[in-house]
Amino acid sequence: MSASVSKPWIERYIIGVTDGNTDGATDGTGDGTGEARGATKATAKKPVVRYAVGYRVTVESTAKPKLVKVRGFEKKGFAETYAENVRAAGLRRDGWRFDDRWRPVHADDALAGAASVTVLALLETFWRMHWHGYSPSSRSKVRGRLLVMAATLLDDSVVARRVVAALKEQSPSRGTRRPEPASIEAKAARYLHDLYLPWCGDAPDARRAPVDPTLEAARTWLERRSLRASAVTDEHLLELRGNLGGRTHSARRTYWSVIAKVLAWAVASGRLERNPALGMPRLSRDLDAEQVDPDRVPGEDEVWQLADAARQRFGLWCAALILVAGYGAMRIGEVLALRRASFERTETGGLRVTVVAQRRRTARRHADDGVTMVSEASPKGRSTGPGARRTFYFAARPAAVIIEHLDAMANQDAMAHLFTGIRGRALDASTFREGRWDLLVDGLFPASHRLAGLDFHALRHYGMTMWLRRGLPLKMIQRWGGWHSLKVMLDVYAAALPDDDAIAIDRLEAS
Repeated sequence: MSASVSKPWIERYIIGVTDGNTDGATDGTGDGTGEARGATKATAKKPVVRYAVGYRVTVESTAKPKLVKVRGFEKKGFAETYAENVRAAGLRRDGWRFDDRWRPVHADDALAGAASVTVLALLETFWRMHWHGYSPSSRSKVRGRLLVMAATLLDDSVVARRVVAALKEQSPSRGTRRPEPASIEAKAARYLHDLYLPWCGDAPDARRAPVDPTLEAARTWLERRSLRASAVTDEHLLELRGNLGGRTHSARRTYWSVIAKVLAWAVASGRLERNPALGMPRLSRDLDAEQVDPDRVPGEDEVWQLADAARQRFGLWCAALILVAGYGAMRIGEVLALRRASFERTETGGLRVTVVAQRRRTARRHADDGVTMVSEASPKGRSTGPGARRTFYFAARPAAVIIEHLDAMANQDAMAHLFTGIRGRALDASTFREGRWDLLVDGLFPASHRLAGLDFHALRHYGMTMWLRRGLPLKMIQRWGGWHSLKVMLDVYAAALPDDDAIAIDRLEAS
């Protein structure tokens, strides 16, 4: 059955839980992400967010459009995966294929000869099919892992190590210049960094740029040296795991999950007969590596030292920013997304703060429209749960500084950003770190100090540790901090907690 299909859309809607039935329906109209709709019934226990995927099918023999309605998904990620499968079906060389219920299915004849595909070609297909499934802020990170995979899985391990090393040189950090490639390995790394796995957006400038003639030979060389996907072994993957990098254990697990997704997709789509990662040792959680080092968590006096130094050097706004991050256990993106309307004054002299978003910066080429570089999304990319929206309380002492900044703001509009740059726009995270934070830390904490080179995220650790040590209810701390799992939260901050035995003995004796 061959047919043509319109671009699938995901629609968000809200229903109420009344009798345990969470199914809902959409009217099948609109394109893109729809607005929340549907009033919660008076008897509902709580509103439930659901996501539906729809697309229109036209059968070639009848030219009769058929509107397909899909039952709602509980998680946005599941809906996006389904929509991604619909898009992927449209990229198959034999056109769209559907079963008798008008669901996209894989056609075996479209995968003829797939077993001989190279890793280089496999990753190109994966990126084209999955690009829309990643958020703009994560596309660059995912692409980076795929580039390392392409550079590692070559037919010669020695040559592969040279390409991986050259790939790091061709991906310089801000403010550094990369060397001009001389060897064929360096040229291959330049090709991977600049031209391989291009962005797949619909914007006019998001088309693949013409290949530089000097890199044409490098592309041909890579295509010839790339391993066949069916020839990848666990030894190759162990080498790849080492090349992925990651300064922390959690980062290494995240990087490897990208590779695992590629291999699982290749098996499911018939491009691999078996998953070569089966049997490899798992990257399970390492609690010792994930725990916060209490020696690197600033104390209350040190947080106020940072705030006082910031006020003297950069102004009231900088002191307020540091106190907001510290006493609210907030990430930098969440702090920069705060607006005047996020704060509510209380009779106790404190503030009630609501966090609903985080600011994220992405490369222009990874943006959906090829233009937007800064966007706002739910904290940590979550669309539901405690991490999506949380409210907590600021005590009167830090709140006094924040209120002073609120009163001194030139823009009194409720939706005005709390922290802005010299042009009145929302402050950029990298600009603040490099131009403000690093200078403050270097001035207060010399190389011999335990907090030398302190990262801004340590202020979040201070806030979480402060709440825990002051004995606030654990479920409240989980909600205030935006943690989905109480167990994970306690595992991360176990080393920063006070001596449990001493506290237990004191309380038992007191009773």
